[in-house]
Amino acid sequence: MSAALKKTAPEPFVDLLVARLKEFPERRTPAGYHYKSNLEFVVHHGRGFEFHPFTFEDRLYVRSCVERAGFRPRMGQCYGNSRRTLVRGDTERRLTYVEGFLRARYFIMHHGWLLLDGTKLADVTLDAAGFGLKLLMPREERRHGPMGPYYHEPADYFGVSFTREYVLAADWQSEFGFSAYAPDYTCETLREPWAAVSESEMIEETPNS
Repeated sequence: MSAALKKTAPEPFVDLLVARLKEFPERRTPAGYHYKSNLEFVVHHGRGFEFHPFTFEDRLYVRSCVERAGFRPRMGQCYGNSRRTLVRGDTERRLTYVEGFLRARYFIMHHGWLLLDGTKLADVTLDAAGFGLKLLMPREERRHGPMGPYYHEPADYFGVSFTREYVLAADWQSEFGFSAYAPDYTCETLREPWAAVSESEMIEETPNS
């Protein structure tokens, strides 16, 4: 694990996400959608992810998946980086796509990453260097790294796992997250009650919105 992604938890990340969700009680669910926002979707169906040690063979496998997929990870394209690695490079079907939120000390952002063997968090975007990969990023960000001057702060992850079948059937090459609201973009993931993960993958208690 690189120094950039050491796990700490000063307070439960889900509590902070629930608090943010409650800041907008008046927000209405858009016509044709089941969830008010991607935050509501992730809070209700996500869980926290902790780092587990990678063996040399684990890191080599993730790197080989990216290389087989035939691309270099790019800053700002975490969804595409992760989904392309899974679809085009994961020949042994060991990867799972996850989408949700990342928290560093000074900010929270929507993010996409991978799990190896269902437990090991593999972020081929922000932790590309940890897998021996070179991340393409704008020139102004090269001085500090892909998270700016806070790249070396600890990070927490909370998100929803997507089945391989869901990823393959969806528009996995899109620049948007599966749970993203954006102009001129129909987010199919948020239009119906979520049923693409098993009960064991959901948090034990669903927070009230």
